[in-house]
This record gives sequence, C-alpha cells and structure tokens, in this order.
Amino acid sequence: MEKEKIILPGLEALDYEHIGEKELQAALNKNKMIEKAFALISEYGVERMVLLQHIGSNIEVKETNLPQLKKILDEICETLSIKTIPRMYLSQNPSINASALGINNPIIVVNTGTLEKLSIDELYFIIGHEAGHVKSKHTRYAFLQMILPFLGNLVPAVGSLISVGIQVLLFRYQRMAEFTADRAGMLCCQNLDTATTSLMKIAGYPKQYYDQINKDDFIKQFDDFKDYNEKMYNKALNLIANMQMAHPWSVLRGKELFQWVNDNKYEELLLKYGTPWNSG
Repeated sequence: MEKEKIILPGLEALDYEHIGEKELQAALNKNKMIEKAFALISEYGVERMVLLQHIGSNIEVKETNLPQLKKILDEICETLSIKTIPRMYLSQNPSINASALGINNPIIVVNTGTLEKLSIDELYFIIGHEAGHVKSKHTRYAFLQMILPFLGNLVPAVGSLISVGIQVLLFRYQRMAEFTADRAGMLCCQNLDTATTSLMKIAGYPKQYYDQINKDDFIKQFDDFKDYNEKMYNKALNLIANMQMAHPWSVLRGKELFQWVNDNKYEELLLKYGTPWNSG
C-alpha cells in the first residue's frame, strides 16, 4: 500500500531554504537598481502583459476540466501551507518542464510533456517544486531576470542595469532557488526515489527505457561533483550567465537534494510539522 502522505501546517519557507539563497536574497533586497527595475515593470504593465499571454494561450486547470491535476495542486498547497492557491495552466510542449512566474499574483505553467512522461507521484515533485517557488517568492526575481532584456529595449537606460552585473546576481540567485524548490518538491512527493526518477527524466532519460531506469547509476554521477567548489562555480556563472539555462545541472540538483535528506533536515521537518492526511 502507498504510504500515507503528511501535510505540514505552519511550515515556513525559511525552514527549508538553501543557505546560499538567503545570502543572495539579502544582496538583492538592498540593491536600489533592482527596485528601479521593478518600478518600471509596474509602470509599463509588463507583468500583466506576460501573464495574459499565458492565460490567453494555455488551458487553465480547474476542477471542472482537469480534476485530478487540480486535486494534486490543492494537496501540494496544503502540504506546503500555501494559503492562496496559484492558478495553474497547461502549455502544449512535449518537453518535461514547468515554471512559476509573476510578481504579485504568480501562476504555474506545466508542459503537456510533463503530464505524458511522469507518473502521478512524480507530478507531486515537479508541481511541488513550482509551488515552492511561489511560497518562497522566487517568482519575483525570476520574472525580473526574464524581463530585463525586454526592459532594455523598451527603456534604453535599463541597459545599465545589465552592465553592472545585476543579471549575474539574479542568475546565481536562481540557481540557489532551484535547490530550495527541489526541497519543496521532496516535501510534497515524500519519496526520494520519486524525486530521483523525476530528475533523471528531466535530464533526458529516454521514455522507451523508463521501465529500465537505474537510479543507482544516476546517484553514482554525484561523484563527478565531489570536488565541487561553490566559489569557483560562481566565477564560472559570471562567464556563462548569458546562456540563460532554465535550471542548474540535474545531477548537481540530485546531489544537493540527497545531501539535504541525508543530513536529516527532511525528516526533522516531517517530525516538527507533520500531520497525516485526513482520509475522512
């Protein structure tokens, strides 16, 4: 029988956020040029325009059309103690991916390929990951990172924001935010094997071989990061930030998640906040 899932009433994002994210968050919060960029986004109605593109092009997940997906989203938000449930949309795209975007009223967008290639349990990890972005308010800075080039064309003076390294700071923050969101996904799926196979499929494991998926080989790849150095990694990011990769390396994400679980941080949160689902 499937293990009964645990909800975490009262859970705070700070309980599981990656320490590297907290340090970068402080740097972002006190950056006055970033405040100016947010003011421009508000002034030109950029957020509304981008969100309307998704609302107008994609299918919204509701109880009346996709009840199973809506149930998963509702349970994830209850698990993570998210009071305002974000709207979720499906985008016609064969790749395994999802995103959370917006500043004041963020939404979650899930590719149809994600639904076609992942199990129900894996969806709890992927959608839980995006809900984690919403809970931690990562979408605020992710949206800014996405919009900066557009703002540069709209308001030429914004180009100076990019030249002083704001993009690199945002890029580094996004990487740490992904590690935090993976922890949120783990708190939702509550199975490390499920989280592992989700990351393997994101990394490109062929669908025709899903029945032969070997988690141990993926875990062995963690050794490739045994000499991983955060300072050197950040220096490398300064060089490759313009690549605009959507997520950090899947193997590194797996290594970071395993480390968090092996340090008993995951179990500590279940013990501190955990309440079994009320089946009644």
